[in-house]
Amino acid sequence: MTTTRPHVPRQRRPGMTVAARAVRIAGLGCAIALVLFVIDVFVGAEALRVGAVAALSASLLVAWFGILTWRMPVLGARALLLIGAGWVAATGLAVWIVLWTQFRIPPLAWRIVTLGLAVSLSLVSSGLFLRALLRVRTSPLVGRLLSLLSPLAILLWILIVSFPR
Repeated sequence: MTTTRPHVPRQRRPGMTVAARAVRIAGLGCAIALVLFVIDVFVGAEALRVGAVAALSASLLVAWFGILTWRMPVLGARALLLIGAGWVAATGLAVWIVLWTQFRIPPLAWRIVTLGLAVSLSLVSSGLFLRALLRVRTSPLVGRLLSLLSPLAILLWILIVSFPR
């Protein structure tokens, strides 16, 4: 005689979150940029460099979207200090990129791509810093405002100074 087992529902593995998908897509974009940079070493075409920087800035924008949708844990003071230092470094690099495009005056395609890289780098760093500060109740208001205004300031600086030439 056969015994029947009761129906047991299968446990499904939880799907990937939007933040995890965005990080995976950003990683794929960075890998594409790396491959284009490696090919550029052997071929030496300007279009490959422009495409690689464009892929890098697009992957940074996708990473920014992933950061904004990430449910971030509450971080300690050391981790906040490390994220703040990264924000300062990335904002300084974005400012340097904008200054570089102003003084060197590269071709138009190269200028647009590098300025897009500066804005996307600023968005990623300030988005991470803002999300980290918003999870802490005692975070300073000045830090929140600076993390919100730094990408906007870089974008306004680009629009006012770089494109009227």
